[in-house]
Amino acid sequence: RAVPLPLATLYHDEHGARTGLLAHADRFDTVLRRVAEHAEWAVKVHREAPAASPAPPPSGRPRGGRDYLDRVRARQRERESGHEAALRIAERVDSAAREVAAEGVRRPLHGKEVTGEGRSQVLNGAYLVPLAKAAAFAERIARERADLPAGCTLEVAGPWVPYSFTGEAA
Repeated sequence: RAVPLPLATLYHDEHGARTGLLAHADRFDTVLRRVAEHAEWAVKVHREAPAASPAPPPSGRPRGGRDYLDRVRARQRERESGHEAALRIAERVDSAAREVAAEGVRRPLHGKEVTGEGRSQVLNGAYLVPLAKAAAFAERIARERADLPAGCTLEVAGPWVPYSFTGEAA
């Protein structure tokens, strides 16, 4: 069960608690109806850092600055193309999750301090899933995981108390 109060809500006495709860009764009722019989699930998609490109075979002739810059630009285009593909995958996974969930929110992406140097996060989503659809949600996400290309990973966690959905409706 979720209680739509800030984590550290303190009242000095019973009268203060009653007054505070009554003052926000309509909002509490709305939020509790919204999350009743629902759980929160987290879905994250990461893209593994691409492996370094192998060194080109020696050709017998000296390589000039232009050849070097061409190789640098080609690696940059490859990285950008891979990142764009990962973002499209994140959109696809988010859409699939929302097909089953009652609501979904996209959270800010975690940086390298959380994900590590070897990967970047492209989806950090939270989904409000009706308890009756939990198996369907897990199944849908498993299908998405099975369709991921090499270099992408999908993490799912839940069910949790739906704290991400106790604020204003999305």
